[in-house]
Amino acid sequence: MSDLDAIRAQKLYFVLCDYQNSGLAFLETDPHEDLLGKLVEEQKGPYPNHILKIIEVDLISKSVRDYSEEAVKKYPGLSIGAPRTPSNAALLKATENNDLFFTLNDFGKYGIAFLEMDPQRDNRCEILKMLNSHEVEDPLMVIKANLKQGRAYDISSDMAKQWFDMMFEDHADSVAADEKHIDDIPAFILRNHPEKDGVTRHFTPPRPETR
Repeated sequence: MSDLDAIRAQKLYFVLCDYQNSGLAFLETDPHEDLLGKLVEEQKGPYPNHILKIIEVDLISKSVRDYSEEAVKKYPGLSIGAPRTPSNAALLKATENNDLFFTLNDFGKYGIAFLEMDPQRDNRCEILKMLNSHEVEDPLMVIKANLKQGRAYDISSDMAKQWFDMMFEDHADSVAADEKHIDDIPAFILRNHPEKDGVTRHFTPPRPETR
């Protein structure tokens, strides 16, 4: 089983925090760490995160749920608070009703993590823009979850297709056909695109190694 398959097989936890006038955000999350145990230790410190909600994603059953109450029972030192401002209360409500997108990135020697996520900003279109502009350097997976519907999916295949279409449209007129190389295609697209042959036929073989 690959590392990504192992991550897909485990339950994933995401923590939504209140940053007062800066709004709400889900914390950056390393899927290999005991996130909730780590938060208990952090809450003993002078500047603990103000946690609003903890959600559990299960890609095997394609489900997502509010895990806050169970987390507090399992980790007695963990506390869940209320929104600090009326505007953040409205943002929390929207977060509970809207699609949420979590992007797993490879940071090389620093490991992998789901990126910090602003639920109001980081919708599907915004994440595609971030991928296409290489703000996310080495994406591995994108998850879509909706608490109201109770459903969660690995949408890496859909995102790879949309990213490739966006990338190809952006460069179709500006780059000659013989200058488009397979090694210009991001690894995320090559791994996840549902029609890999359709992707590679638009590009020439990899560039020869230079000595």
